[in-house]
Amino acid sequence: MELTPPLLQLATQALDRVLDFKRPADSELSAFFRDNKKLGPRERAFVAEAVFGVLRRYRYLSVVVPAANPRTLIIAWLIKSRGMSGATLEQFAKPELVQHIRDAKTDDLPLAVAAELPEWVVEKLQPVMSDADILVLGRALQQPAPMDVRVNAYKADRDTVLAQLREEGLAVEPTPYSPWGIRFKDHPAINRHPLFVDGSLEVQDDGSQLLALLLGARRGEMVCDFCAGAGGKTLAIGAMMASTGRLYAFDVAEKRLVKLKPRLARSG
Repeated sequence: MELTPPLLQLATQALDRVLDFKRPADSELSAFFRDNKKLGPRERAFVAEAVFGVLRRYRYLSVVVPAANPRTLIIAWLIKSRGMSGATLEQFAKPELVQHIRDAKTDDLPLAVAAELPEWVVEKLQPVMSDADILVLGRALQQPAPMDVRVNAYKADRDTVLAQLREEGLAVEPTPYSPWGIRFKDHPAINRHPLFVDGSLEVQDDGSQLLALLLGARRGEMVCDFCAGAGGKTLAIGAMMASTGRLYAFDVAEKRLVKLKPRLARSG
C-alpha cells in the first residue's frame, strides 16, 4: 500500500497510544480501531503491521534513531524492516535522519540490543549458547509469525478446505505439524470468509493446535481447561470430543471468557 501523510499519521497515533504500555498492545490497538471506524482494511493492516513491527524491533530502533519518538520509530522500521528507499521517504523525513538510520549498524551494539532481547534473557542464554547463536535466535524472533488457522474437525476436513481456499486463489499449505492446520502465505482478512463465519475455521497457531492434540481428549470424557482465555484450545478439544462429554472453560479474566461465547456458537 502506498504510504501517504495521513496513513503515516494514523500509524504514529496508534503507536503513541501503544507505547504508553497501559494495557496489552493488541487491546490498545483494537481500541484505536474502534475510535477510527472509517478506516478500511488496507489502512488497518498497515497500521497494525507498523505498530507490531516497531514493537518487535523496539530495542534496536530506539537506539539507532536519534531522539526517538513514534513517528521516527516508524520511519526507522520502514527503512530497516521494509527496505523502503530514501527517495520514497523524502516527503516524510529529513534526508539526514534517513541517512543516519540507513547507515546504522549492529556491530558495535551490546549483544542484548543487537539481538533485541531483554538483558535477563541474554544472561540466561549465555551459559548455554554462543553470542553468535544468541544473535541468530534474537533476529529469528523478530520475524512476523505466519498466519495459521485450524480446521474444525467437527465440521470439515483439512484437504477439502485446502482445495476450496486454493480454488479461491489463496496461497495456503498444510501446517508442518498439526493435522488440522492450514498456513497462509499472506495475512488475509478471513473474519468474513464463509468458512470462518460458519465455524469451519478458527485462527490458531500450529503450536497451540499441538497442545490440544497432545491432550488426546476423547468422546464422552470430562475435560477442564483452567487457563482458557478466549477459548482457542478449548474449541479444539471440543472438536476432538465431537461435542460429546463435558468440557469446562475457566479463566481468571472474565472479559476473555466472554469472547468464547460467539466462537462456541460458530463451532457447533
